[in-house]
Amino acid sequence: MTFHNTAQLTLADPPRDVKISPIGILVRVLVWLFCILQVAIMGSVLWAPIARDRMLEAGKPTMARVTDKISPPADGHDYRLRLKFHTAAGPVAEDVHVQEREFVAVKVGDERLVTYLPRDPSILKMGVVRPQETDRAEMNEVRLLLILAASLVFTIFLTEMMIRRQMRLLSTGHAAVATIERAQNTPKSGVRLTYQFEAESMIWTGSGNVSARRQFAAGQTIPIVYPPGQPRKSTPVASLYLTALRRS
Repeated sequence: MTFHNTAQLTLADPPRDVKISPIGILVRVLVWLFCILQVAIMGSVLWAPIARDRMLEAGKPTMARVTDKISPPADGHDYRLRLKFHTAAGPVAEDVHVQEREFVAVKVGDERLVTYLPRDPSILKMGVVRPQETDRAEMNEVRLLLILAASLVFTIFLTEMMIRRQMRLLSTGHAAVATIERAQNTPKSGVRLTYQFEAESMIWTGSGNVSARRQFAAGQTIPIVYPPGQPRKSTPVASLYLTALRRS
């Protein structure tokens, strides 16, 4: 197999002027939006019971009668009991969410202790609300949110590192022209290329995944880049989709 060092016809000598590609910008925006939405949604879901219990610390306990059991859909977990109890304004009927175990144990007609908010009886909870238990639950939710936030920050960090790595490689990497030996379509990773190229007076073999939107075939030549002095770590330019060369 004959190789021709025509990399300069494809890429200028390093350092090259590079930028984040439109795909890279889109990936960055989507990752940031995903992380922000995850924190917001999880914060809302985790904090709602705490906010309710804080309000119910000023609530009033009373006995309520179970008048109905509302089962969730086949694939759901929303177990509810319909309760009837008396308030200063008269009798009311409200639904309360319970765990599956309690839902199974209770029967229609049973009486259960509940705590409700006098100004809004729809805000209620089974049992008595104890501030100490609310404090512990609040601390647990804070820990969960901190763990979630840390994992999402790590996701952002990995994304930024991937963008910076691709920009650095395209900017400072040594270029060569490789000849494809095999192009294999894969279900999840696009096209897997195996190629050979000449660098530092030797023949090297490399591989990498590229988008399936372009056609690749054995015998075709493609530009590749590698870190200075490390040809064995080569990467097809087509796989550096998060970055692009600036047009002069």
